[in-house]
Amino acid sequence: MTGKSGGKRKRDRRPGSSPDDRPIRVLVVDGDPDAADITAELLERSAAELSVAVAGDARTGLDRLEDDRFDCVVSDHEMPDMNGIEFLEAVRRRRPELPFVLFVGEGSEDLASRAITAGVTDYVQRQEGTDHYELLARRLRSAVDGRRAEREVSALDRIDRTVRRTV
Repeated sequence: MTGKSGGKRKRDRRPGSSPDDRPIRVLVVDGDPDAADITAELLERSAAELSVAVAGDARTGLDRLEDDRFDCVVSDHEMPDMNGIEFLEAVRRRRPELPFVLFVGEGSEDLASRAITAGVTDYVQRQEGTDHYELLARRLRSAVDGRRAEREVSALDRIDRTVRRTV
């Protein structure tokens, strides 16, 4: 996990923790550094295959997406430089296929509707306690596994077309 200090923490991974056993690199973007660190810590506790980095605002998040490889993004909606929907739209312009989960404290039907229209992969509302972090981890795993499967099918289709052209 990369926290406020920017340092990385190594941790043991359980074998077989993800269907293809590859780590899932998650970028958590939240304007509240403490909330970002808590989200990162609890996600990593919930699922050993998650490797989580944090960004304290949307612009830093966009920079991190340019500089590093992530499998998915988790974002709060209320941030100082742009809101979660604006951040989602900026991410979609750069990486339209990247799974993006809006993880909100104060949600509403209107916000969920706008997020869906903007192309959010999933929408999870924060609740009391820590159970919702396990739900968030499962949803992240599902979104990334689905995206990885889509890429594999696409690669197989390209191979199939190439073979058919050469035969």
